[in-house]
Amino acid sequence: MMEPQWDQHPYTVKKENSHQVLRYLLSFIWMLLFTGAAFYIVISKVVTNPNTIFWLIFSMAIVQVILQLFTFMHLDWKHYRIIVIFIGLAVLIAFISAWVLGFDAPKINP
Repeated sequence: MMEPQWDQHPYTVKKENSHQVLRYLLSFIWMLLFTGAAFYIVISKVVTNPNTIFWLIFSMAIVQVILQLFTFMHLDWKHYRIIVIFIGLAVLIAFISAWVLGFDAPKINP
């Protein structure tokens, strides 16, 4: 029967993991800032043009998706190049679709 090793605490952060924890924390803070900025743009009515509001929020959402994929989902260019390319193409298609539909959208007067 193996004896448990009591000298190692399971919740201690090793030096090599502290860089990863800092990366998670900074990415999380950036995502909170982008979410807060999007909320502020809509609520405070700093920007009044609906198209500009849409593109600002859309671009911040793309940045958040990229942060989440590369930070929390551990998607890196070196090992997952084809997946990154397909995700980039999907983002490009979404961008072009939103741009084209923006021209054809009916104008709603509030």
